Amino acid sequence: MMELETHEQSSRPAFRPSRRQRSVRRLRHEAQIQVFAKTHGDLEQIRQSLSLRPSQMAELLRVHPSAWTRWVKTGQAPPHIYRMLEWYLELQSWRSQTVPEIMNSKLQPAPEVRDWPFILTQLLLAVGVLGLLIKLSF
Repeated sequence: MMELETHEQSSRPAFRPSRRQRSVRRLRHEAQIQVFAKTHGDLEQIRQSLSLRPSQMAELLRVHPSAWTRWVKTGQAPPHIYRMLEWYLELQSWRSQTVPEIMNSKLQPAPEVRDWPFILTQLLLAVGVLGLLIKLSF
């Protein structure tokens, strides 16, 4: 009859549940999050500083509101969310305009272009040049 090896008899180390070693990319991401949090605060502080409801923040980031709630509770979000927030905050500092003003403003319809002769001339010119290039290539 065969005997089963115990952990003491085995040359392999005993199983220890441990986390996988983090990659260089993951370590860099975690460091960037720490710098971002020191500069701007956590996710909830950012949302409050922008005067947005959680549903508006989720809409701004193009995610489901439950994802935003989960990230706020855990304090962790995917790397691209932090990048998007950083870009958005930078854009806000350039524009010095808040989100509710943008969301509540009515968009003006684009003016109609009624210069058909100009458009037709440009189209015919493009077709002519394309035809000339095709003729020269053969």
